[in-house]
Amino acid sequence: MKWTWAAFVLLTAKLAFAQGTTLSPSENIALGASYTMTPGPGYELCSDPGDVEQLTDGVYTEGYFWTQESTVGWVNAKPVILTLDLGTVKPIRGVSYHTAGGFAAVRWPEAIHIFTAGEDGVFHEIGELVGLSAAQHGPLAPTQATDAMWAEDGTSFNNAEIQQHYDQHRDRYPGEMTPELRERVRRDLQEYRATHYGSYRYWTDRLQTHGRYVSLVVWPVGYSFVDEIEVYAGEPEWVNEPLPGPGFTDVRAHADLIAIREGIRRRLVQDIEALRQAAQEQAIPAQTRRDVFAELAAVEAELEQASRVYGDDFQAVLPLNAWHERVLRTQAWLWRARGLEPLTFWQSN
Repeated sequence: MKWTWAAFVLLTAKLAFAQGTTLSPSENIALGASYTMTPGPGYELCSDPGDVEQLTDGVYTEGYFWTQESTVGWVNAKPVILTLDLGTVKPIRGVSYHTAGGFAAVRWPEAIHIFTAGEDGVFHEIGELVGLSAAQHGPLAPTQATDAMWAEDGTSFNNAEIQQHYDQHRDRYPGEMTPELRERVRRDLQEYRATHYGSYRYWTDRLQTHGRYVSLVVWPVGYSFVDEIEVYAGEPEWVNEPLPGPGFTDVRAHADLIAIREGIRRRLVQDIEALRQAAQEQAIPAQTRRDVFAELAAVEAELEQASRVYGDDFQAVLPLNAWHERVLRTQAWLWRARGLEPLTFWQSN
């Protein structure tokens, strides 16, 4: 089932007011736009011929998100590339992406990268929607489903789902499955779903760009679902501004480069945080602690550059680059401060 955009605005007006934002900052110039999907969708419960037009038809899914034909879904596709054709070059102030998750192994997307291209089809990287949305609206706060929705047909749990929950949480359910225990498991599962499942609209109106083509590269975890994408009109003079950064025509190839970049960044951030924690141990001398903190802070200050430096033959071998080598060097300082002996290598016959 679907509902109109007008109904969505009315039902969520209080939330929008509380956030101090409007849900539609300007005209949705993607309404009715054609688009391509790579790879094609394939989640059985929501796939239908309408998948080729539902993402820009101006209506939102009503009901259990990934069981409705108005939703478009993928399984184990990473990334998912959605490219909209706006018809002509238009100024763009924002983008939105409406999805759902939090239950049944459906997680929220790791990233949604935004690219635009003019008539020439040369794309430029504009921003990352998950981060932009969080910066503008705060942490992820899904809208939970109503009790009325869970009362609808098709949302009850089958025996396999109940058995799976029972098997995964045997510590909570001693003994063999009985009709009484089965009912308890069903109620627990129902409560968990009600508190974890939700829908969410990632969106920003802080872009200042333009293009005929808008490509969203979505990095899901396992499953990926979306029912509506919107693009918001900007100021007319923006179409005369140059697009940022280098251009490229192969979005998928560029997405692979972004995956490397984001992977390096995540590893640097994780290692920096772990070593900061390790340096706080009481046994670490004060001077060593200061040296570690200073070096990690220096790398952190160059994180944007550090995550973009890798060769054409890049492999995930440590250290990942010169900045990561500096981070790992502080690990050696900590080992020495703890009195650990140097590594010894020998070759056997």
